[in-house]
Amino acid sequence: MNDPRKTLRYSWLLLASAAIWGAAFVVMKDTLAVVPTNWILTIRFAVAGLGLTFALSGARISVELIRRGAVLGFLLYAAYAVQTWGLIYTTASKNALITSIYVVLVPFFVWWIQRRRVGPRVLLAAGMAFGGLVVLSPPEASGVNPGDFLTLVSGFGYALHITMVGVYSEDHEVMPLTCLQFLFAALFAGVGAFGFETFPERIGAGTWLGLAYLAFGSTLLALTLMNLGIRHVTPARASILLATEAIFGCLFGVLFQGDPLTVPILAGGGILTLAVILSQTEGPAQPVPSPG
Repeated sequence: MNDPRKTLRYSWLLLASAAIWGAAFVVMKDTLAVVPTNWILTIRFAVAGLGLTFALSGARISVELIRRGAVLGFLLYAAYAVQTWGLIYTTASKNALITSIYVVLVPFFVWWIQRRRVGPRVLLAAGMAFGGLVVLSPPEASGVNPGDFLTLVSGFGYALHITMVGVYSEDHEVMPLTCLQFLFAALFAGVGAFGFETFPERIGAGTWLGLAYLAFGSTLLALTLMNLGIRHVTPARASILLATEAIFGCLFGVLFQGDPLTVPILAGGGILTLAVILSQTEGPAQPVPSPG
């Protein structure tokens, strides 16, 4: 993780992951109008897990690897499910903004779990990234509602997931760990889908295309790129790079949906870009000395 060239290469994987997610905003919204949450997550994670089963061939599958795959799968499913649940009760802009709190939470999770002190530049970059997100999607004047609280919980879930991917990938091969994560997430989502939701009787071709994009693009490809990137980029920096998802979401809205290119988009995107650059100019996080 100390090789600057390797760090830069894997940073591009994280940016590619953010771009894929940015393009998925509209797809997810349209698909949710037809297919219930847990069914979407079951399909997404099952397709992604099955698509990576080749990674289990020849891999050293230990009880600890399976346990850690289950932990990551639960964190991933829980964060996605709670965020979507919160979206039912709050607005899309508040949902996106509150979720992005993970950007400033990850450095503290790294300090707490890995006992690694995050440098001042990365902390400043995390604050700048969140500030850029506020500019991109400013909070509305409406009062606090249950959806806001659920969304905040999902932000903690994403922060913990990103941190634990960094922790576990230090001891295990990334691809088998990622595959197991997807399979367990599909299992958890499947329990919710079969137990509490009804799959729609008829689904149009557009919805199937949306599900395919979410499964192969947003899940199989984007999350695999994220896990590979975090293996070589610190979780704190990775969270800042992943926050550019908001920039790509606005960009694709302008290019493909005719959304206006506003001053907040330009300003927020500029702040986020500066945050990314700043986060890449500091050395690796240092261990926190043990007391006594």
